[in-house]
Amino acid sequence: MRIKTLLLINAAFFIIIILLISLVISWAGQKENDAKEEKILADAILMDVNELRALAFDYSRHHEERIVVQWTIKLDELKKLIDKADFKTSRQKEILDSIHYNIDSVESSFSDFVTNNAIQTSRDTATYQQREDLLVSLLLLKTQMIVLDAFKLSEESNVIFNMASQSNRIIVIFSLILAAITISVSILIMRSIVQPLSRLYEGARIIGSGNLDYQVDIKSYDEINRLSNAFNQMTAKLKERTSHLESAIQEMEDFAYSASHDLRTPLRGIDGFSQAFLEDYGENLDETGRDYLNRVRAASQKMSDIIDGMLSLSSITRKKMQIQEVDLSGLAATIIRKLRINQPQRNVEFVIAQGLIATGDPQMLGIVLENLLGNAWKFTSRHQSARIEFGEKLADGKTAYFVRDDGAGFDMAYADKLFKPFERQHTEVEFPGIGIGLAIVKRIINRHRGKVWAEGEVEKGAIFYFTLNYL
Repeated sequence: MRIKTLLLINAAFFIIIILLISLVISWAGQKENDAKEEKILADAILMDVNELRALAFDYSRHHEERIVVQWTIKLDELKKLIDKADFKTSRQKEILDSIHYNIDSVESSFSDFVTNNAIQTSRDTATYQQREDLLVSLLLLKTQMIVLDAFKLSEESNVIFNMASQSNRIIVIFSLILAAITISVSILIMRSIVQPLSRLYEGARIIGSGNLDYQVDIKSYDEINRLSNAFNQMTAKLKERTSHLESAIQEMEDFAYSASHDLRTPLRGIDGFSQAFLEDYGENLDETGRDYLNRVRAASQKMSDIIDGMLSLSSITRKKMQIQEVDLSGLAATIIRKLRINQPQRNVEFVIAQGLIATGDPQMLGIVLENLLGNAWKFTSRHQSARIEFGEKLADGKTAYFVRDDGAGFDMAYADKLFKPFERQHTEVEFPGIGIGLAIVKRIINRHRGKVWAEGEVEKGAIFYFTLNYL
């Protein structure tokens, strides 16, 4: 069976079962909640009826007006509860109708009792006593009937609630069993897919680490088998193309290296002969002539610097890496001491986070920090006081190291040009340099499988971030 069809069936079956379970549990839960509310209401009616009977008994003994007030209040509360009640079963409705009927009768009896007590001037006569005893007996009898009905209602509601609770528990247990079966089936189906995919992933990881001779061996009768075969074919082509590419890059680097070396001799000649010409025949030249020769020397020296930069950039690619733990905080402190020795008169505050340890080539990471801290030092040189910080923060869940300064900054519109060779954001008159440092930084970070980027604002400083993923 095709994986797509298998997954669609599995997903549809799983969704349908989950929806059914959810609906059944929701329905059972609602039934239990309704039964619970009816139980609470029935218990409240029973409590109010008992209190009403107690008040009737108290009035028969003490004949106090406050008891009449309490009776009236409690009777109103009871009537509101009964009006609010909406029981579901016919038995509950029957009992509630009986309570409603008896309440009207009790209210009438209590009213007669209170009226008889109010108009009777002498309570010692045998006639009064007989009438009162009759009224009290009738009142207590009727209240007792209401109490019995309320008790029956409470018992009936408790039975219904217990049945609903038990049914809900059974439904939940059955739903959990059904869910477990569904999940087990899904796991079995997914295992037939996930395990081959895991092997394919492991193969991709091994090949990605540089072992292009590795072959993925998956024996199945679905798309994953075809994918593994295509993957092996792709690896073979990648190995062939990688070999051609490495040869081409090597040839290009060799040519650039040789050309750079070959250019040094004529440039030294131009600079040397220009200097000799100035020293020997400078008096015979006017100011314009001497300026031309100085410009020739400056251009040849700049060209020499550019060649040095190209050689440095090329050497970064050619150099073999020595991976180990590197104390970035210690490297930064050493670089800062050198900067201070070269320009002790500058007022710069350095903030270095302690304990920053990374995995990489120590010499290359030293070059990265030399360039970034050196740039921060250079681009804060026009400020009377400056602050340079080296630290770390989380960026997209990864540790990113940063160098922050409050110097000249740059326009973010040109941020994409910062790491290109010989691209400059400032003129050489403002800040000397050939624009190769950040290109070297980017190449080193790329070799460490990391990422480098920058943020800045003109005259408000810049911050350069880099990550390292060489494990």
